[in-house]
Amino acid sequence: MKNEPYILIIDSKNGVSDKLAEYLRSLNYQVELAHSGKEGLEMFMASHYDVEVSKQEMVFKFGKVTFDSVHQMLGNQRLSARESDVLLMLCRNLNQMVERTQILRNLWNDDSFFASRSLSVYINHLRNYLKAGNCPVEILAVHGKGYKLVEI
Repeated sequence: MKNEPYILIIDSKNGVSDKLAEYLRSLNYQVELAHSGKEGLEMFMASHYDVEVSKQEMVFKFGKVTFDSVHQMLGNQRLSARESDVLLMLCRNLNQMVERTQILRNLWNDDSFFASRSLSVYINHLRNYLKAGNCPVEILAVHGKGYKLVEI
């Protein structure tokens, strides 16, 4: 087994889990798919997995607003793939600071000035979407360090 976390996704509906697996692989995770509960249990018992993911974990609720990272929707607002990826990282670390370089390296594979400026633009878009949707969360900048998604 390699040093990267090893993840098993169990989902009987094809398509959604494939997209999730593709996304996780882009973040350098080792991912295996099981298409039934029985198959997943057998795979789980036969090996070691660091994380189990179900597609329900990819949906976050903020008051009356739902963020669905699989379908890239924040309420009624369609997000770009990159906007969705950034928001997903922040959601997984709700109320915790995520370092700017961590976001850049994980999503852009590049922490150059130009990638950093792009991240700033995406953060601005997300702030506007959250505000327009009356979301009870906001993205705070931690000066010189990163970003934090916090409940307001």
